[in-house]
Amino acid sequence: MQKKSSRSVFATTKEKTFAKDDTLPPLPVPDLKKTIDKYLESVKPHVDGAAYKKTERIARDFENGVAKTLHQKLLEKAKKEKNWVSKYWDTYAYLTLREPLIPYYSMGGAWDRGAVPWPKGATMPQQAALYTYFLMEFWQLLKNQQYVPHRSVDGRPFSMANFRNLFNTGRAAGEHVDAIRSHFTTDDSCPSHLVVMCRGRFFVFDVMSGHSGLLTPPELEVQFERILEACISDGDGVATLTCDNRPQWAKNKNWLMQISSNNRKILDLIESAITIIAMETDEGIFDQEAGLRYSLGGGNLANHWVDKSMAITTFPCGSVTSLCDHAAYDGMVSISSFIYVQHAIEEMNGQWIGDRKVLQNMKAPVEITFDVDSIIKSEIARVSREAEAVKNPVCVTRKAFDGYGKRFMQTQKLHPDAWIQLAIQLAFYKIHNKFAPMYETATTRQYFEGRTETVRSCSLEAVAWISEMAKQNPNLQNCKALFISAVNKHNAMMKEARNGFGCDRHLFGLQCLAFENDIPTPEIFTDPSWKLSGGSGNFYLSTSLLGYQPNGGTVAPMCLDGYGCFYNILNDQVFISISAWKASTETSSEKLFFQFEAALDQIQKVLLSGAAKM
Repeated sequence: MQKKSSRSVFATTKEKTFAKDDTLPPLPVPDLKKTIDKYLESVKPHVDGAAYKKTERIARDFENGVAKTLHQKLLEKAKKEKNWVSKYWDTYAYLTLREPLIPYYSMGGAWDRGAVPWPKGATMPQQAALYTYFLMEFWQLLKNQQYVPHRSVDGRPFSMANFRNLFNTGRAAGEHVDAIRSHFTTDDSCPSHLVVMCRGRFFVFDVMSGHSGLLTPPELEVQFERILEACISDGDGVATLTCDNRPQWAKNKNWLMQISSNNRKILDLIESAITIIAMETDEGIFDQEAGLRYSLGGGNLANHWVDKSMAITTFPCGSVTSLCDHAAYDGMVSISSFIYVQHAIEEMNGQWIGDRKVLQNMKAPVEITFDVDSIIKSEIARVSREAEAVKNPVCVTRKAFDGYGKRFMQTQKLHPDAWIQLAIQLAFYKIHNKFAPMYETATTRQYFEGRTETVRSCSLEAVAWISEMAKQNPNLQNCKALFISAVNKHNAMMKEARNGFGCDRHLFGLQCLAFENDIPTPEIFTDPSWKLSGGSGNFYLSTSLLGYQPNGGTVAPMCLDGYGCFYNILNDQVFISISAWKASTETSSEKLFFQFEAALDQIQKVLLSGAAKM
């Protein structure tokens, strides 16, 4: 019998959540030659011999020329900053980007009705109350530093710094650059109010105003019912403005603040709120695919305040979606909170088991209403009109491969993550007849303020394996040997990346230093091979392992003809979310999933068959 899940495993009083953060080792600076070597190796699958020779010359000239100066500056920077890439990454990878956050840079997540054990007949206020309560429990664990800090598989403490941006945090739009503003603290000064949105209207109440402190689910249910009863009409839809491009939203936000001090107060309340809970009155049934599409621009934009670090939307059917800001933290941070909530809801079988008293005379939610003028009304209409024209820009396929999972992979003594990486590459090749520049996220959280490094998964070993597998009559013995070699190569690249010795962050740092020091852009970054191998956000496959549990999510592909692939490896299943741009004439999320299933079947046959031919 499977052991019943319990949220108690996430709590501790033995060590504080953020206690190790300041003591973590500094992020290392890789060796310059090794970085160039890694980069050149990653270029080979994507260019012909003549182009590679040119790129090799450019890269070596860079290594022996201006890169020496830039690398020395980076070493000096690393002496002063424990994480030399942190500010660069926040600024240039996220905060200076000027396109709308959705669908381009937000992270979407979804639970469908069948994934949550709600009791039969449960109402949306009841469901929203239960979900919100356990999310607030998680907030309390972080605030009280009682959430178990994360560690690597070999026991090294991980940075928990990103968790400080999960709650009480917002993104401030600027004309040229945004800013992350966190109001989260680990003491009683931490704001404890919640903002609830419904039909484009805003309400606020304090979650610590219950009869025993944190509002219980029955008390939250009363508050949500009050809000639903009040929302007999739509609001002004000011939230729609947050879905605009960043400079225009910054301009409109500044104008809102000039209109009245009330608007400034509301903006501060939203930014500092623990989180946003949005309630949708749409009766439509959302499966996970539809929920993910909703998160990435397919829903009611008047109910999306995209500047919030995390917002949760609930639906009458029992579905739940999330919208998270990637600049504030990486996906595993929000997923950690969702895992906690899932364990808690499963533990109680989808219903509240506890005190059902509701505080008498509990203060009702306060509606907060922006003061808007004709300019703001005109801008809301414009953004709504433009958004409607490109609604649902991203196709999302979220399905399970049921043939096998981690259990079978482990019997072959091969790492499940590398296995999936190769299956995705083979699937892409079968559709597009070319090798995809591909990255997988590798965590560098063992270092001070560590976030991620890139694994350039399309290795020469992967190319050799795919080339054999794609033959009309592949030799199984060769396929098996090449597959094992490609898995081992991926494992080695992942280990190096986790230890801070990939090539992408190092090259990114050198590029930033050239920009800061008014040094002309080095040719390595303008050479066609740079983009062809994935540089400057041109990875055709952007991928990440979301763990060995079922909570999934997605982001939009990095480029027009690319895919986003985010997967969960369970004991006997593999779930994958595949995103593709509708505007692309080359890609299809459904076709990629079909070929992904076929690739996994092929791999199993290769490893189990004793025949000489497939």
